[in-house]
Amino acid sequence: MTTLVIAVLLGALAQTAAGFGLALICGPVLIASQGSDHGLRLVLTLSLLSNILVLATRWRDARVADGFWLAVPAVLTAVPILWAVHRLDPAALTVTAGVLTLVCALALAVRVRLTWLRGRVGAAIASVVSEVGNAIGGLSGPSIALYAVNADWPVEQVAPTLQVFGLVTNVVTLAGKGGPLLTWPSTAALAGGWLAGSTLSTRLSPWSLRSAVLLLAAAGGGYAVVRGLSG
Repeated sequence: MTTLVIAVLLGALAQTAAGFGLALICGPVLIASQGSDHGLRLVLTLSLLSNILVLATRWRDARVADGFWLAVPAVLTAVPILWAVHRLDPAALTVTAGVLTLVCALALAVRVRLTWLRGRVGAAIASVVSEVGNAIGGLSGPSIALYAVNADWPVEQVAPTLQVFGLVTNVVTLAGKGGPLLTWPSTAALAGGWLAGSTLSTRLSPWSLRSAVLLLAAAGGGYAVVRGLSG
């Protein structure tokens, strides 16, 4: 229980302060400690609540139409993706979530530039890959963040637009997984992280926040890989 609370607290803090990071940080930990089904539903529900909280204060900067249109390919492919992921071995799913987190953290850290990840085709690819990540570990944001970087979106618009995209994909993925799931400790940790993140966002530089989020994400991904291999 302590591990769960700390992971959610840090993830919510990161999401609120930096605009991303909740699923990257706490997703692998929750899946490893709570099981692939229970843990994924929990992180998806927490991510959905976080999307709403962040949008409530930053909706003016969001590219709302872009966020919704980007979600269309993910929504259209959600059912077959969830069907395929559901047939993975739980231990393999935990390792996959951890490895995916590590890869995403590295890609975001070096700000990968891919010429093909632009335009409508790039948007569709990023959206479908995002749904795969969401179905495995609640990781809907990284591939869309990479698309936003390659599309040269203004920095201040990236985080709020990710919340619009995440709101849609989290609702759809949760519906396919059996609906939302919350516990009192995770809810309290989410609220505490949101309050702390709201304070830190005005005191730390964007570079410091980004670096801290990616380091924590890498730690969570490593934890999931070790837990899955040893289990």
